[in-house]
Amino acid sequence: MGSRATAPGPRDAERRVPVRDFGGIGPARRTVHAPFERQVQLVLLWKAFDRPVEWLRAGRALERVLLVATTHSVRTSPLSA
Repeated sequence: MGSRATAPGPRDAERRVPVRDFGGIGPARRTVHAPFERQVQLVLLWKAFDRPVEWLRAGRALERVLLVATTHSVRTSPLSA
């Protein structure tokens, strides 16, 4: 079983991938680093309004993106702001 410091996974060794610290540990205590892809790809999914119908549409769009990625053997990892 991992510790709270390693639960969010490794940080990008070259600092090209933004990773938030959801565990409240801070960068000083998290020392796990790993090499990531040479050409990191980020996708932004957003909605124009903050209403339940847009939440539903965004969820459906995200579901489709993740399913299509899976069919092409593309791994995904959600980031949240």
